[in-house]
Amino acid sequence: VAVGVLYMLLVGHRLLPSVSLSEEIGRIQRLRRELSDTYALGERLSEVRIPGKSPLVGKSIAASQIGERLGLTILAVCRDGQPACVAPGSEHILGAEDTLLIAGRDERVRQLADLGADVLETTTWDNSLSTDQTALLEVILAPRSNAAGHTLKELRFREKYGLSVVALWRGGRPYRTDVGNLQLQFGDALLVHGPRGNVSVLRADPDFLVLAEPDDPPRARKGWLAAIVMALTLVVVALDLLPIAVAMMLGALSMIVTGCLTVDEAYRGVEWRAIFLVAGMLPAGIALNRSGATEWLSQLLVTVLADWGPLALTSGIFLLTALLTQVMSGQVSAVVLTPVAVTAAYQVGADPRAVAMAVAVGCGMVFMTPTGHPVNVFVMGPGGYRFRDFLRVGLPMTVLLFLTVLIVLPWFWPLG
Repeated sequence: VAVGVLYMLLVGHRLLPSVSLSEEIGRIQRLRRELSDTYALGERLSEVRIPGKSPLVGKSIAASQIGERLGLTILAVCRDGQPACVAPGSEHILGAEDTLLIAGRDERVRQLADLGADVLETTTWDNSLSTDQTALLEVILAPRSNAAGHTLKELRFREKYGLSVVALWRGGRPYRTDVGNLQLQFGDALLVHGPRGNVSVLRADPDFLVLAEPDDPPRARKGWLAAIVMALTLVVVALDLLPIAVAMMLGALSMIVTGCLTVDEAYRGVEWRAIFLVAGMLPAGIALNRSGATEWLSQLLVTVLADWGPLALTSGIFLLTALLTQVMSGQVSAVVLTPVAVTAAYQVGADPRAVAMAVAVGCGMVFMTPTGHPVNVFVMGPGGYRFRDFLRVGLPMTVLLFLTVLIVLPWFWPLG
């Protein structure tokens, strides 16, 4: 940790893009209060009224082709005497004298006149997009998200979540027209608008990470209780009073029983994909052992690196683990490589504890790609970083930590 911090303070920050990211990050951090300003929504919000004799009357939004032909997004439909319909679905029927809140370029909005709509000169919606009933929030793609490479239309985003994507942030600038036809990329940030009650549906989807608008304000009065529960759990584990799995489960249940967490919050906090992925790979690890693949891989490592000694074996295993972690989760890398590493260590006379620790540390070398860890994706969009920025900063850091591990490991476990 100390080596990594010193690297970033002395060298790493100099390898970041030379653009003025401090102002950019500062502006993005103010999104919770100024999202509409950040995405310049005021320049792209318009109000349109549908006259009684318009051919749009009685048509669904899908049939009107407002989005299909013009690339515009209908954020809300307001009808006299009724609450506004926020994030209307594609089957919502347009009525006479309806007022539509639309996001998109002015020239595209003016083309609505050809479809039988009247464009109003001013809009009063800009300051009321986020209310007690509606939310304006930012969302990014999760690491290894299945949504990457697909458009919002292909994902049926509005129909699935009941929310509208107002704008997309990519490469330091917002896109507010034809958003539904843009293929999503890692690092994209989506500005989403819709009923607050629908946010929980999006938050529960592992393909997206919601950066703002928590469901409920933090329960600060329960903070001291949560700290006590966590401390007691760690004490029980440290004193070996209970198995770690039992102690952690009791601690989690205590958080719910005492009101520090709700059942839904606890459920959302579980990384289910990682759990099922690891559970699925455990049989693969057993199969590697029983089929002889572990023996074969370890023998291959020994054949290639044995003449160079235990240090070379430890180095090779560390580098192999670090590379695999860039394309699969660290948990899976550990499950697959640990038995291979330990078997190879026994064959060359190396301390298996040192080699196993090399695997464990190698699983944490997630600095070279944006998909290596969720935190990387969190900072990619708001920071304006690209794939090559992670490689530029992360590769030297990985090499430095690799050398550090080779120096420190023998202090605790002699390699030979």
